[in-house]
Amino acid sequence: MDEIVKKAEQGLATFDAELAQYAKEAAAAENQAGKNFLKFKGGLFANKTPMQNNQADLVVLDAINVNEYYEGAYDSSNLESPACYAIGRDEATMAPHPNVKNPVCESCAKCPKNQWGSGNKEKGKACKNTRRVAVIAASEHPEDEELFFAKMSVSQLKGWGAYVKGIAGQYQLPPFAVVTRLKWNTDPVSQYRLGFSLVKPLPREGMEVIMRRVREARESITFPFPEFQKPAAEQAEPAEQPKTKKKY
Repeated sequence: MDEIVKKAEQGLATFDAELAQYAKEAAAAENQAGKNFLKFKGGLFANKTPMQNNQADLVVLDAINVNEYYEGAYDSSNLESPACYAIGRDEATMAPHPNVKNPVCESCAKCPKNQWGSGNKEKGKACKNTRRVAVIAASEHPEDEELFFAKMSVSQLKGWGAYVKGIAGQYQLPPFAVVTRLKWNTDPVSQYRLGFSLVKPLPREGMEVIMRRVREARESITFPFPEFQKPAAEQAEPAEQPKTKKKY
């Protein structure tokens, strides 16, 4: 009887562990659920709504570094998060996010996947250094505008960096103090290219509201990637087939 009870308790413990794992994944998914995203594949989209003329006037409230390493080739039909990733403001001190189950290295600076020549055919980096931005639509009522997030790929960072340095040098202003026109264009090499241009500086009298939205963005932008449960068939080890005796 004791053995039966022990096995039953072990079964319940396994079941509880499985429930806890699903709870963790559901909570992680909720970090992104309800958030709005700008998408750049095939055009400029706000969630799934195409933007007129593939452009939008925005206020870029915040930007943060995101390093992403994926194992294997990209498969658009297989939704997955990076095998290892880091989110931070200082590239020199970035390290794998606490949610990463199997970090490649203790720090991004030392990581072999984050070195030049580690990418496909020894080009670029295996770990992609991207930027996540938080934006709102430019309007007369910034307090009412929905917060959107977007990912800038490696190929877009040079243009973004030049734009940020330009407005800082000419106007001594950060991106959230101006209206930025984001323009989506086709590109034969990288499929698309984002253009950034200054529309106008924001009026000083409205900066108190903008600063509140900046604080909101800075608190929200560090959300982790969701965790996806692999199908049970992929997780289970294939059963060993019984050996059949040869008949003579």
